[in-house]
Amino acid sequence: MLGQNTHILTTVDLLPFINAPADVTMTCEEAAVFTASDLNYTNGETGSCEITGTVPGLVSGGFDACGSDNHS
Repeated sequence: MLGQNTHILTTVDLLPFINAPADVTMTCEEAAVFTASDLNYTNGETGSCEITGTVPGLVSGGFDACGSDNHS
């Protein structure tokens, strides 16, 4: 019908990240060629309720030959 509006409000509750990746220890040689893997996510639903996707991996921070952690 003309002139009628409908407003819908949806609340999305996010659960905490329960499967956090473990810390990684590697040699300088491994670190020099390391490539971060993608993060895949899902809400575990199917059909029209499904939310899935992929976020590209990102390497941040750095290191030096003495093993210092130089966060960027």
